[in-house]
Amino acid sequence: MTTRITTPILVGLLVLSTVTTLSAGAIEKQNDGLAQVEVIRVVDGDTIEVQLPDGWVERVRYIGIDTPEVFGKTECFGEKSSWYNRALVEGKTVWLEYDVERRDKYDRILAYVFLDPNKAAMVNSILVIQGFAQVATYPPNVKYVDMFLELQRGARGDRRGLWQECQNNEPEEEDIRKKEDSLARVKIACIHFDASGNDHTNENGEWVLLAANNDRKLAGWTVRDEANHVYSFPENFQLKKGESARLYTGSEEQPKKDPGCGQNSDHELFWGSKSAIWNNRGDTAYLERNDETIDSCSYSGEGKEVSCTRD
Repeated sequence: MTTRITTPILVGLLVLSTVTTLSAGAIEKQNDGLAQVEVIRVVDGDTIEVQLPDGWVERVRYIGIDTPEVFGKTECFGEKSSWYNRALVEGKTVWLEYDVERRDKYDRILAYVFLDPNKAAMVNSILVIQGFAQVATYPPNVKYVDMFLELQRGARGDRRGLWQECQNNEPEEEDIRKKEDSLARVKIACIHFDASGNDHTNENGEWVLLAANNDRKLAGWTVRDEANHVYSFPENFQLKKGESARLYTGSEEQPKKDPGCGQNSDHELFWGSKSAIWNNRGDTAYLERNDETIDSCSYSGEGKEVSCTRD
């Protein structure tokens, strides 16, 4: 099978063995916003520990991919994926590119990891195309999802890596189609459920943040809670790929003063409720289309908001 490989992957594979590691004294930020760090430990196939220029150590989770587990029950190809990731980055200088959300619910930095400041060789993509990782992208961090899916189809078609050795992990074509369709849908990115002050007089201190992986018209879509309060999207409303929308509990004329997730969302929607919707002690948000649940997110009531970004 012949696979068309797009930049920065093609260039990345060509220069992978000759990428020069820059000195640790180089500046942290490049002109394009990349953060320069030193890899001090490889945790597994998709997670590393890095040292920042100020000496602080952070754990970084690669965006958009997932490799077989090596902790607990070791999964097929888990050790090989970890070994390959170690060969790529351990002890080297790498450059991090962020997407919409900087951290996951485990407080790990979420990033695309490059072996050079010109973004010629992305580690996330190399792992996918060589068959050491599968695609696992969740909105709103979707910058390279189309490229990842293209590379995965090539790796699977050529039976590279885990697609050759792990028969139990190999999905049927229909499973891949369903997964790719799921990645193209709108997702719940976070819920800010606890408004400042009295929730029933600060309705717009509550909101749900939605994010799109692809262009999507939302006519016929709804959001509801466990108590079956239902919001229906306007007939002409749509989200374009990479866009997000805050769905406030209150009405448009009410103030929006609380800080929280999705501060720079592309759209604002208003439920129009006269009182609070989201239960501070715990609740579930359901995103539905014609009675089909597209996504859901639950929380137990700790803190003021919950990130619904998956691992």
